[in-house]
Amino acid sequence: MVDIPLNEEAPSGSKLRGDNLLLREVYRSLVEITGQTNPIYLSNEVFRHAMNTIAEAKSGDPRNLKNYGIGLQKN
Repeated sequence: MVDIPLNEEAPSGSKLRGDNLLLREVYRSLVEITGQTNPIYLSNEVFRHAMNTIAEAKSGDPRNLKNYGIGLQKN
């Protein structure tokens, strides 16, 4: 999920933090929805739950992680 720049620049701390927070929420949702920890059980339901949880936590912030996650899906 982390882009490796071709010019050997290190990714920014905020980019890495955003990725980390998004992955953490997906993992929490995986455990909560499926009761499993193995990523083979990932599904649309798990991702939807994670995005909804993030949106509820930061609903007033246009720069929230849900928008960040949607941007990752487009890449």
